[in-house]
Amino acid sequence: MVTKFRIQNYKSILDDTIELGKVNVFIGENGSGKSNILEALAMFDAGMKEEVEPEDLYNRGIRVVLPKLTLPQFEEQISEASTLHQESLDNPSTSFSFTPSVSDNIFSKWNIKNSIIEEINGVEDEIFEKLGKLEKREAEKVQEMSRVSQNYEDDKSSYSLDSITDTIINISKEIREIIDEKESLKRDKETVKYIFKSVGEFSDFLIYDLNTKALRGIFKESMKQPVGINGEHLDILISSFNEEELAQLKKYNYLIGWLEDFFLDPKDVRKLDGMKMGKSTSLLYFQDKFMAENHNVFSAENANEGILHVLFYLSVLISRRTPQFFGIDNIETALNPHLCRHLMKGISELAIENEKQIVVTTHNPAILDGLDLTNDDIRLFEVYRGDKGDTRTRRIQFKKGAEKKYKLSEMWMKGMLGAISQNF
Repeated sequence: MVTKFRIQNYKSILDDTIELGKVNVFIGENGSGKSNILEALAMFDAGMKEEVEPEDLYNRGIRVVLPKLTLPQFEEQISEASTLHQESLDNPSTSFSFTPSVSDNIFSKWNIKNSIIEEINGVEDEIFEKLGKLEKREAEKVQEMSRVSQNYEDDKSSYSLDSITDTIINISKEIREIIDEKESLKRDKETVKYIFKSVGEFSDFLIYDLNTKALRGIFKESMKQPVGINGEHLDILISSFNEEELAQLKKYNYLIGWLEDFFLDPKDVRKLDGMKMGKSTSLLYFQDKFMAENHNVFSAENANEGILHVLFYLSVLISRRTPQFFGIDNIETALNPHLCRHLMKGISELAIENEKQIVVTTHNPAILDGLDLTNDDIRLFEVYRGDKGDTRTRRIQFKKGAEKKYKLSEMWMKGMLGAISQNF
């Protein structure tokens, strides 16, 4: 789990450090830089994996712009490089910086500098050098032992058997120590490789920004697997669930009042029966508890957008095939305010239960009412612009047991949490 993330010189962010929990919600007025925080996290993972081509960034949910606009362009500070630094419970702390080859070409290559790769390369060079010296010493000791043994065989009268035996034992001991040191260095090398691998698998951080047509199986742009960043392949993700995962998902059916059940039609037989126009590739179907039996089934192509958004968020938190760490931009899209509150509560439960870490942006106050801020795993942040116009964050905390007169949603609307417009 990423515990601390520092962003320097990325889009509207000059320098800001965020201490993250498992569930992190960011609020702020439009254009305050909430999405830039999500993109910085995605950019970090892309940089660690050296996947910084425009297409790679776009497929993570990053809005690709001219490189000179990826770097802050404030009047008093025009930056030439960005640096992102993370601290984690699971992996070593590391940083990554990047500069464009050409600042005014959107397809410019990024020059990346990765602190842990440089450290690993340095350690590997040191290990190779030490191994080389040890192997040379080992060869010299073997030759020395051979010479001593040969000299004794050639002229036994000049040597004491005990002294020759002691010499050979001492040389053998030195060789054994050399071999042990070599094995230790080889283990160090494997450890270095493991560290690189574990950091390289930082998170596969993606930003989900759902599109209703994508959820319905009509629109496909992101081809990320097992689900796209716009909601593509939701039916395929659900089809991969085992019984335990499916039961966990259906436990939240109560969030949708009319929902009797949902299921998959693997052979898409209902399409042939005329239950959908055929525009959609989704195999997902729903049953409405209020409709007459045998007339209560309809496809994802015809489903209301709310249930598709809800199913998607719950599914990515339950699935073992989706990233352990990801972002959701504008989580309230297409959702009723009351549903937002209870969905956020369920999302928090699932994130903690399934050891996922999420970063969420929202403009809907009702989302906040689903947060238990007495739980340190769940954190709320205000995002705002400083005097220079740069993006900054502030964690909103309440003392445990402190009595609140208003709901969090009311406090936000009354301006008590910040994160509202000040110019009107």
